[in-house]
Amino acid sequence: MKPSNACLSVPQRPKLGHSRHSNQEQPQSCSCADSFGTAAPINSTVVKERTPMQQHKKGFAARYLNPGERLNELLFALIMALSITLGVGLASSLDSSRSQIMWAILGCNLAWGLIDASNHVLSKLFSRSAKARLVQALRTSHGEGEQIEAVGSVLNEHLSAVATEDERRVLYLEISRRLQGVGLPPTRVLAEDIYGGLAIVWLMVLASVPAILPFLIIGDRFLAARVSNGLVLLSMFAAGYGFALSAHTNPWRLGFLSAVFGLTMVVIVVLLGG
Repeated sequence: MKPSNACLSVPQRPKLGHSRHSNQEQPQSCSCADSFGTAAPINSTVVKERTPMQQHKKGFAARYLNPGERLNELLFALIMALSITLGVGLASSLDSSRSQIMWAILGCNLAWGLIDASNHVLSKLFSRSAKARLVQALRTSHGEGEQIEAVGSVLNEHLSAVATEDERRVLYLEISRRLQGVGLPPTRVLAEDIYGGLAIVWLMVLASVPAILPFLIIGDRFLAARVSNGLVLLSMFAAGYGFALSAHTNPWRLGFLSAVFGLTMVVIVVLLGG
């Protein structure tokens, strides 16, 4: 469902220190309906809609997964790969060829990629059904109090820090009035959900490359396993570093923590016999 163009104007509080005689107008926040049929305040002077060309310049995974989702999938795939290569290095009596180790890494990540992709599609479907659940709750509500509570259960998390209780009450009542006049929207899987699932599979397979590359080049499988371990840890650092740039936090610290977290998870997996 495309966002509605309807906006509810919510005036901002005047900033301290401004002269009461100043005639300069303050920018207003515009509460625009999102895909749930609810509203979130945005500053019309700051927010700019991405053009199709800007969207096209982004990578395939970046168009359908947010930075947190991409980091999660990459780290998970790298942890799975590292658990296999560490097992090869620790078990000197393991009778496995290089090709078997490579297929084990690739097959494991591909299988989990398909599972995560299915979960991604289902979670998007459930999230999209929030509007239908909200409309149903408003239809069965009794009085303004229940209506405000129903809408607030969806929006309080996002608006409590930027709007007072009275402002949110007015806004929620207006949203309730509008939603009660619409039909229950159908909940279905969209193409972007499928593309998001495919992006997850792509990331899981891509994360297998640094793990299997040494086995293609180095003849000694134990030496290849050690080199693979180093490349995977470096990839974990790079994944955390890249996410930190999007999250506007210290990239070196988050990169280091990502590598430490991944290595800790692998040690736990190995100790538990996984």
